[in-house]
Amino acid sequence: MLRSLQKSYFHKNTFGRRGLVTVSKDIQQAYDVVIIGGGVAGVTLACALVKASSPSVSRQRIALVEAMDLSNVKSWKPQQYNYSNRVVSLTPGTMNFFQKIGVKQHLTMDRVHGYRDMRVWDGVTGASIHLDSAILDVKEPTIAYMVENINVQHAALQRIEECRSQGVQIDLFEKTKVAEIDKETTSREDGLSLNDWPTVHLDDGKQLKARLLVGADGINSPVRGFAQIESLGWDYNAQGVVATLKLDPERPESKVTAWQRFLPTGPIAMLPLGEGYASMVWSTYPEIAKALKTVSSHDFCNIVNAAFRMSHVDLKYLYQQITSGKACDIGAEYAWRESVAKKSLGIEPRHTGCREFVATD
Repeated sequence: MLRSLQKSYFHKNTFGRRGLVTVSKDIQQAYDVVIIGGGVAGVTLACALVKASSPSVSRQRIALVEAMDLSNVKSWKPQQYNYSNRVVSLTPGTMNFFQKIGVKQHLTMDRVHGYRDMRVWDGVTGASIHLDSAILDVKEPTIAYMVENINVQHAALQRIEECRSQGVQIDLFEKTKVAEIDKETTSREDGLSLNDWPTVHLDDGKQLKARLLVGADGINSPVRGFAQIESLGWDYNAQGVVATLKLDPERPESKVTAWQRFLPTGPIAMLPLGEGYASMVWSTYPEIAKALKTVSSHDFCNIVNAAFRMSHVDLKYLYQQITSGKACDIGAEYAWRESVAKKSLGIEPRHTGCREFVATD
């Protein structure tokens, strides 16, 4: 589109040298689409736009602006048994979409793990539901795929570089923040008017004009502020604790099963990553989340095992021990309660180790 604009504009107008330089600069800074945010959403959108604009893709200009340094993402190489805590669950439909836009071909597939079985139960009543897609007469029984965010981001950036090598106009501005977004309010004497196009002012002095401006830049989005899109929110009095856990090798079904238990303090879930590891997220009260960050990895695993298996009364006692700061042998407390239980303490496999755990808002 911009090539057509430039061609027709120069055919209709005659300029002196100074005017020609000014117009050329404006055209060079103008893009059909400017995407603010180079995370998973931003980079995959860029890939999708390239696919959607084919076969006339060479006429479209796309800019991708990211505040962070993407060099670590571009050079990412997975290490065995070392998983990122930032993971995403992708449906088969999403994987098909990634295939269409050329992203799946660049994914590190041995770090993409599907699960076909899901077990969910209540932490008080014991009411449960079991979802097993293997019993369905479908070609693809996978419920979803667990993928590290950095794997998706890396694959999309690889796809972008592949498109650039084929002549697609995608400019990547990394380590660059948005300073301001505004619109021109004055008319130009030379007749070129881009007043309806937002101008993105970058902190390195560059200015980008956008026919379409996309905000994929998170909660403090300057694009949302420019568009005057209001947002409402409230405190749920909860924090999410995420961790990468090592599973009991004697439970092979854990490789293809997702587990979730709804506790009075919030749900806890575990999803398989492969190689005997799983991603866990536990939404709970802030004081409990804070205490969980202070315990040892060994105690953390025992508390997670208890959260999936013990009664609410037993869990409440363990919460009191870790939040009060009192010396307590969590492992012994868990082992004793397991030994005296009169009924099965649950179906979820035990965790034998923890690589890393953090709490997030």
